[in-house]
Amino acid sequence: MSSDTVQLDRELSNAVARVAKQTKKSKSAIVRAALEAYLEEFADYRDVIRRRKEKSVPFSELRKRLGLEG
Repeated sequence: MSSDTVQLDRELSNAVARVAKQTKKSKSAIVRAALEAYLEEFADYRDVIRRRKEKSVPFSELRKRLGLEG
């Protein structure tokens, strides 16, 4: 695992410390979990944006392609 340094404002730092204490986890674990969640959400957002650019298929065409009409 690599080590990186981040600078947090006092309010955010206090919030991280509070959650760490409540969950009995390290501040690093809290920041790591938050960053992982953010990056996962960002990837999902990016996928949605990419898919919005794709041509949609009418439901009737989709049923035909899946062999559900007949």
